Order: sequence, then C-alpha cells, then structure tokens
Amino acid sequence: MIINTSQVEMVLNNKAITAYSLEAETGVSRDRISKLRRGDIKFENMSLKTIMKIQKWIDDGSKIVSPNSPQKFIDAYRLKTICDEQMVVNEFTNLVN
Repeated sequence: MIINTSQVEMVLNNKAITAYSLEAETGVSRDRISKLRRGDIKFENMSLKTIMKIQKWIDDGSKIVSPNSPQKFIDAYRLKTICDEQMVVNEFTNLVN
C-alpha cells in the first residue's frame, strides 16, 4: 500500500463526509476524527494504523451511502478524483517553485 498523506488528510478534514460515516466505513473513531477537525490533535500525530485505514478506504472507492443525503454519496464518490486533482496541482506548484 502506498500512502498518500495529502489524500488522507483531505478526507479526514472534509466535513462533507460525516465523522459518523467515516467511522462506519473505516473503523476510525468519530471522536478521533472530530478532535482532528477541531484542531485538538494534529494530523502528524495520527497513528499509522489510522492513516492506513483511511488510505484503504480511499483505494477501495470510498463509497458512503447515505439514504437521507444523496449529495453526500455523490461527494464521496467524487472525492478520490478531487484528491488526485489536488495532488497534481500540488506537484506542479512544487515543480514551478
């Protein structure tokens, strides 16, 4: 498994994906996700195990189904593409600078 820390951090900080949904899909606790989003803990201090769970979820397609919110499903479905696009922009920016 190759871990893309930018993707993982984007997922963990993306409030369009509820902490509840991430917990259900990945096993990472809502409390941990919420603490990261509030700034109580830093991404750099997340365990490798946690980061691996999120990366696996991304690699597997990250399909969160929410019957009450089809938009959240669409957002989650597009997440991998968005993360990939942001990675390309970041890499290009690094090359130019």
